[in-house]
Amino acid sequence: MSTTNLKMDKEDLFKLAQCTSDDDSQAPEEVVKALLGVAAKGKPPAVKELSDWLINRLGETESARVKLKVLRLMMQIMASKKGAKFKAQLREDGGPILRATTNFETEIDPEHGEKPMLFVRKSAVKCLTLLELSTTAEPAASPAAGGTADGASLAE
Repeated sequence: MSTTNLKMDKEDLFKLAQCTSDDDSQAPEEVVKALLGVAAKGKPPAVKELSDWLINRLGETESARVKLKVLRLMMQIMASKKGAKFKAQLREDGGPILRATTNFETEIDPEHGEKPMLFVRKSAVKCLTLLELSTTAEPAASPAAGGTADGASLAE
C-alpha cells in the first residue's frame, strides 16, 4: 500500500486481480492478509477504492467463479477484526449490486449444473446478512407512512 494510505497502489490492485481471477485457483493467504491491511490501515479513500473495486468487479463479470471469489473476499474482510471500515463502506455502497447478485443468472455449467449459480446467490445473501442489509430492495417510505420524503423513518 502507498505510504500515505490515501490510495491503493499498483501492487494492491494486482493483488485484487489475483484474488478474483477467472480460474479455479484460490486466493493466496498472504495476498488476502495484505488486502486486510488495506482495509485496516488505509485511510477512507483507500478503503473506498477497495470497496468500489470489488463492487465493480462483482457487477461487471458474468463469471460465477469470479463472483464467488469477490464475495468470499468481501466476507473475509468483513469478518476480520480489521474489517470495520471496509464493512461500513460496503454497507454504504454495495447494497444494490449485492441484492442484484442474489438473482444471478448464468448458463448451466456442463460439469456442475446449477450449483455455481446457486452458490453465488447464497453467498450474496450471506454478504447482505453480514452487512445487516435487507436481501430485497426496500421501497422508500412515504411521508404519510411515517417516513420522510428521502425515505428515512421519523423514528430513526
